Amino acid sequence: MIYIPTLKNRQCELNAAKKLSFCFGKKIIPLFEIVKEDYLPRYEKDPVSGEFIRELKPGNIIKTKRKIPSLEEDIKTLKDINNRIAGKEAFIDFLRFNLSNNGQSGKKIKLEDVQLSWANSNNIELYKSNLRKILEFSNFIPVISIKESFEFNDINLRDLCNILRSNNNPIALRITDSLYDKYTPIISSILNEKDYLLYDIGEQSANSKIVDFEEIAESGYLFKFVVLNSPRKRSINNCNYPHKLPTTFIDTSAKTICTSNNFYGFGDYCGLKDILPQNINTMGKGTALALIYNFSDNLYYTFLNPNTALSFKGFKTLVPDILSLKNVFSPNDDCPILNEIETMESTNYGNYSTWIKITISRTIYQMYKYLEVN
Repeated sequence: MIYIPTLKNRQCELNAAKKLSFCFGKKIIPLFEIVKEDYLPRYEKDPVSGEFIRELKPGNIIKTKRKIPSLEEDIKTLKDINNRIAGKEAFIDFLRFNLSNNGQSGKKIKLEDVQLSWANSNNIELYKSNLRKILEFSNFIPVISIKESFEFNDINLRDLCNILRSNNNPIALRITDSLYDKYTPIISSILNEKDYLLYDIGEQSANSKIVDFEEIAESGYLFKFVVLNSPRKRSINNCNYPHKLPTTFIDTSAKTICTSNNFYGFGDYCGLKDILPQNINTMGKGTALALIYNFSDNLYYTFLNPNTALSFKGFKTLVPDILSLKNVFSPNDDCPILNEIETMESTNYGNYSTWIKITISRTIYQMYKYLEVN
């Protein structure tokens, strides 16, 4: 069985992927949800001397190069991902979403941080064009996503699949579970034994899908069947998690159920919520919540400082409690992520991005170390 860590192309998630790139291969293939373009920086030059123009920004004591808007030719999104994962195999999904059906009701998405995603959501030709860019990388597997508000008719889906397999590489269809029966005939005729079907159950518990999984397991499909899920619900706030205990708020049953059905693999968000950036003013307050995944009991242990006034400074109080369970999390004292946390006692305790990276890294490393390949 393989594991598919699902990551958005935000900086802390990309940094985690780079750090854990040695884990990617036969048992772990990352899936990157592309929500924004990354660009090479462009700086203004003096037209006479050719030297960079420098300016003193408020609060700085050293002049820095004056940045100017990047151009389309400066886009480095896919190239950057490829470099970070050292040319390993990866799924690439240009994420699309509907404002009225994105699972984040009552909260405003920060559209400026997901401009590419929003553009792809409103322009099918742009979406197809971006998918074709994936073909420039022989190690990337293009993902066509089928979900509510973003469906294809049989002809268009077949044509797009044919285009994306023009370099003879595998392709992947990612489909919301509620649409699976509707698309079963076309899926069976399009996908071959090299291709992937990513069956996305979202925030539903894998336990609630056991009957569906059994029917799928008995259907005699040829493609590689993978269950994607988002086991950490958006509706549960950080302050609701327990301290220094395994949590029931993150449902990790997909691994067990996929194993028992002999599915090709499973994937999730590595302990993160499946959520897009929000326009929320926290007034400098926030809950420090650390998550440590443990493969042996397939649970996330959570560590909480409820004092929101401390914000990320609350992580300082969590480190000793995490390390008090080091014999549980790293019985052979060989986990690089636990060792990294241990060094925080003598340096600094990081911020929210630091601990997002730790959560992702610990999850990937545990899967790398202990997951068995069929």
